[in-house]
Amino acid sequence: MKRFLYTALLFASVTVFGQKTGQSPFVLIDGIISSEKMIKSDVPKGEIQTMNVYKTKSAIPENLKSWASVSDNGLTELKLKKNASVYDRISLGEVNEQFKLPKNNPVYVDGRKIENTDLKIYGNVLDNMEVKTIDGMQVLSITFPAK
Repeated sequence: MKRFLYTALLFASVTVFGQKTGQSPFVLIDGIISSEKMIKSDVPKGEIQTMNVYKTKSAIPENLKSWASVSDNGLTELKLKKNASVYDRISLGEVNEQFKLPKNNPVYVDGRKIENTDLKIYGNVLDNMEVKTIDGMQVLSITFPAK
């Protein structure tokens, strides 16, 4: 009985820890913000030239260091082949304007604060968007579905 209770307690603590830190790696496709779901459902495997997964901030190469602040749980970088499909993309500032927010307001992408609203995001990942008040400021929050 003790073994069962110990196992149940251990499982419960791992589950709770996983929910708190279960944020998935940040995903870039050709330098544009994306999601794991887009990689799995929208990008044909034959169109992927390279895929690199960096599990820690220290492993991120110099050319991607500007993304380190949003890569606490790693960074997945895909490069598509030159003849790959073209996906709709839009700047975070333009998405802000569609929600009648100032163009330069930060945007929260899957819980990560992005200050540079000139950065682009794929339209394929814009399913769940809402305006929230965070630290007294109205900001756009874009969330990705759980795995």
